[in-house]
Amino acid sequence: MSTRDSEAAVDPSRAAVQAVVEAALAEDAPWGDVSSEAAIPADARATASVVSRVDGVFAGGLALELAFRHADASIEVVRHRDVVAHIDPRAIVESGRG
Repeated sequence: MSTRDSEAAVDPSRAAVQAVVEAALAEDAPWGDVSSEAAIPADARATASVVSRVDGVFAGGLALELAFRHADASIEVVRHRDVVAHIDPRAIVESGRG
């Protein structure tokens, strides 16, 4: 089963998750992130990884991906785990670069 097949089987619709992500970010930072915008050059690039600290179950990869892309549509997001997966400590769950 491909990642997209498993996503379709488990994740809610992309549009529904996008709406929730946008609403959450609008509530959390309605004027943007003023301190980041002042301190970080607009052309700066970075790499980030979401890494588990303990055993657990990962879910919500689509929401995480859409939140990254909300910040910058050019961000490259890689899911390293299935949509719902058991994870061990230090497992890389998802990463982004942009």
